Amino acid sequence: MNQFINTLKVGYFLAVAQIKRAGGVTTTLTIAVMVFSFLAQVFISGILIGLIEGSSVAFRAKFIGDALISPLDKKEVIERTYDISKTLENNPAVAAYSVRYSGNAKIEFNDGTLSASDSENTIGATVYGVVPSREDATNKISENIVEGEYLSDNDPSTYILIGADLLDRYSNTPDVLETLSGVYPGSRVKLTIDGSTEEFTVKGITKGKVDSISRGVFMKQEALKRLTGNTTSDANNSIAIRAAYPGAEYDIKQDLIANNFDTYAKIQTYEEGEPAFVKDLKSLFGALGTMFGSITLFVAAITVYIVISINTLTRRKYIGILKGIGIRGSAIELAYVIQSFLYAVIGVVVGSVLIFGVIKPFFDRNPIDFPFSDGILVATIPSTALKAVNLLVIAIVAAYFASRSTIRQNTLDAILGRTAAKKPKKKSWFGKLIYTIFISPFVFVYRLTTKVKSN
Repeated sequence: MNQFINTLKVGYFLAVAQIKRAGGVTTTLTIAVMVFSFLAQVFISGILIGLIEGSSVAFRAKFIGDALISPLDKKEVIERTYDISKTLENNPAVAAYSVRYSGNAKIEFNDGTLSASDSENTIGATVYGVVPSREDATNKISENIVEGEYLSDNDPSTYILIGADLLDRYSNTPDVLETLSGVYPGSRVKLTIDGSTEEFTVKGITKGKVDSISRGVFMKQEALKRLTGNTTSDANNSIAIRAAYPGAEYDIKQDLIANNFDTYAKIQTYEEGEPAFVKDLKSLFGALGTMFGSITLFVAAITVYIVISINTLTRRKYIGILKGIGIRGSAIELAYVIQSFLYAVIGVVVGSVLIFGVIKPFFDRNPIDFPFSDGILVATIPSTALKAVNLLVIAIVAAYFASRSTIRQNTLDAILGRTAAKKPKKKSWFGKLIYTIFISPFVFVYRLTTKVKSN
């Protein structure tokens, strides 16, 4: 144990001395490679996961909420919706909630000015029946109005909001997906649901990163129930819940279960209700990020290997003298390993400060505008720590293999600057076996042929 501690002390002393004697440019560039390698690992995987995470965040903020109540798998409605609503209303952990009804509608528009080719100005869409004030308190849909105004509880029941992607002037794929032409706030459109047709006035146009907002239609509950002939209070879509404080969704769920409402509806927090394909996409993009990030680890390993190799080769005499005065080769190897480790530690520290102090806050404030989400940078402490460990291990391994061949050279040869003569390598049993099976028959035939020709 004492010998190990002494080796560690000598190695650390030599490492610090080498760093002090090293050129500032070389040290700076090596640390810079470590910093950028670490940043690339975190950034690539963080952005790829952020594409899906941004979509998930938008769905939670604008439609599902912190918790969601939906019909049981074999049911079409949320039974006892009225009782559930009253329980939510009296729960201090609930900041807001919205009961939603839904239906599939055919939407037609023709104000008489469209050409004959546009006479079939008809699309299909999902219609949501809501209480406007509750829906806005839960999901802030009024923030997604791009034209016109949001619905008011006092508006006539014949007012609706229509998603921007249902209109040809907003849609990026009007030739692929059905869209309406000529619809603006104030336009009157016909909605047909379950055989019932009624005219509605478009009060506003909604646009967001969630399909239900950009390709859906919102109307007042009584209007949708009138069209569908629903005379009950049981919702057939969902109840979205906004928690009053972080983690309150779990308290809300437990309270609902305590009232036995889980026998009438499916009660889930957002994490539980998140679609499986979203979780799978997060795993896939995380794996892709790790794969691409490993390339930067490879670059860092090569850089460390080259720097340490050049360092040891140019200081062979110095290494030989150290060994000659009694310093163990293992202590000298450890010195180069510690030197590389310190470079990597500095790179990780600087990179972490940049990630959590500059880059992540920047993307939180300025997300990347993708068509399906606001891309953010996902960087957590555990995942970042794992990437830091990867870089440190790579730096240690690269430094060890780069230094060992020079340090293990004969001491006298190192001091005199001589290149040690290479001893002929003995063939291994595997090599002898390969030679006997595959090569010796051809050698035998060649020799036999040569002998016949000579005769």
